[in-house]
Amino acid sequence: AAAEWLPPAGYWTSFQNQLAQVQKTGAVPGDAGLYIMYFQTPSYTPSLCAKACDVRDECLGFNIYFSRSPQWEPQYRNTTNPNGVCSNPVAQAEVGCGLYFQWIYSSYATNTGQWRADFALLTVGNNGYNKNPVPARQTNYTKAVALLGAVNGFSAPEYITYNYWTTAFDDSRCAAACTAYSNSQRAAAISNRLSTYEACNYYNTFNVTYQGTYQGQYCVLYNDTSVLSNGYMTYSSQTYNGQTYIYNLTNSFGTEL
Repeated sequence: AAAEWLPPAGYWTSFQNQLAQVQKTGAVPGDAGLYIMYFQTPSYTPSLCAKACDVRDECLGFNIYFSRSPQWEPQYRNTTNPNGVCSNPVAQAEVGCGLYFQWIYSSYATNTGQWRADFALLTVGNNGYNKNPVPARQTNYTKAVALLGAVNGFSAPEYITYNYWTTAFDDSRCAAACTAYSNSQRAAAISNRLSTYEACNYYNTFNVTYQGTYQGQYCVLYNDTSVLSNGYMTYSSQTYNGQTYIYNLTNSFGTEL
């Protein structure tokens, strides 16, 4: 079940279905194991952990997992408890979230559990997510908002056009394309003595990856934010010579004029 979860808006999936927790060791920010805090959630819902990470600028990643926990504290065998009464209490499943000062990776998930008296603490379904860097605010635009995926608007009436680049992700060139389109339309309207023109009022830019490898950046222009009601796409498929290729749409941000 853990493998079915898509990353929350503003995050990318670092690892899935690990059988160990991220090792919570370290003493200074930047140590691979240093964590901010741990808390339990009522359900296995990554967005609940993401909300806690979102409000902390220092939080760059989180993990969520199922843990096998005792219903009460196990009692160790000793001289006062030679028979190990309550040393192996009834188990219960809990869901935990850990917030971290930096990105986390599967190589950090090394805490496979421990014994408390005769009770085994175990972890399953550990998923790790890292926060995408939020683009700097562009001149004359609002702050970019992280989205669950690419806006599903290529066939919408609000759609204007798109650009695609294979160089590194750069939000500013999408803003420049949006501004250039509006300026061009305005100039044409003035030249033709028209009282109205179509402006770019919103843009969505996102990465395209194939099997985890970056392919390029899309920049899609829209004339209105109402296109957001169409929802989002998290992948695109193409068939070539009978072979279907799945491309993931990640690192998606929407920006309004």
